[in-house]
Amino acid sequence: MARNCYRYTVLVMVALIGVVGHGAEPADLIARLKKLDAGDTIHATVHIEDRTSRTEDENSKPLEKGDFVVTAEPNALTVAVTGKIQDSRVSREFSLLRAGELAHCAPHLAKGLDGLKLIENRAGSYLGVSCRHWRLEAEEKQKRFGFSSTTVKDVELWIDSDGYPIAGVFKTQAKGKMLLFNFSAESVRRQRYQRVGTRLVMVLDKNQTDMSSKAGKEKRTIVTTVKFK
Repeated sequence: MARNCYRYTVLVMVALIGVVGHGAEPADLIARLKKLDAGDTIHATVHIEDRTSRTEDENSKPLEKGDFVVTAEPNALTVAVTGKIQDSRVSREFSLLRAGELAHCAPHLAKGLDGLKLIENRAGSYLGVSCRHWRLEAEEKQKRFGFSSTTVKDVELWIDSDGYPIAGVFKTQAKGKMLLFNFSAESVRRQRYQRVGTRLVMVLDKNQTDMSSKAGKEKRTIVTTVKFK
């Protein structure tokens, strides 16, 4: 009887260690991200490539590009355009808010993890770095006059030995109805992160969205690459 109790205790401890490693719950990670205060000054170059196309014609619209320089201080943020300012969607959509997210993505990431349920936590590696591999999920339903939708979120995170994310994959599937029209959308966002002082910065963001409606099918891919000095 005593031996069985001892064996049960060991198994429970091993299971708990496997779960607790590198932060056991999303709430722990969210709290850790919120503690990063972005107290350092950093400089970064940002390169963006954006293409929208019909799914049957990958090159139906030209590739738009944009280059920017971002300087982030504890209480200030500046963005400069590299080269000639062009009237393009890349230039119009790159805002101070987006620049601030790249220079310190911890608050945005913490907000995105809120409400997700951890369904898998196992040992893994990312680009040769040993880490924990998390998988999280959530489902959200909305219904109001003339509109209803269901959104399913599937998130993967790779967390290093210090308990901070080094990469993430965010998949979203949405289906719904607006008045008499059905619509659906799928998106996959792949991100890589890096600790720079008291900041968690984003070094890569690849966002691909597929949309289907009465107007047809369309795909948009945006790749943002950031180099910090």
